[in-house]
Amino acid sequence: MIVETSKGKLPVKYGWKALRKFGELCEKDMNQVIEMITEGLSETWKGWRFTDMYNLLYVGFWYGALKSGEECQIKDGDEVEDLLDDDPNLTNRVSKILIDDFMDMFSDKTGDKKK
Repeated sequence: MIVETSKGKLPVKYGWKALRKFGELCEKDMNQVIEMITEGLSETWKGWRFTDMYNLLYVGFWYGALKSGEECQIKDGDEVEDLLDDDPNLTNRVSKILIDDFMDMFSDKTGDKKK
């Protein structure tokens, strides 16, 4: 998906590679990352640190650029913070993409109807 930011239109995407990078940035393992995101989405990010949120948004921009074959225009969570200062609603727009991509990652897409 493409998101309009103060740096222009930027691709955003989440996948396993993005979650791994987020885990590395926050020093969390896979289960902790999945639990953090699941609880964050259901409880409006209750208990999250600012840096965790900025890093989660950052990896969406990073992975979106990677999958689009572009250079990432955002270098780290600190730059995400600057984007949020310019546009506080950016979190909501990127979170919607996260929700869609997260649901796709955990849904059964096999379509296998064998009995």
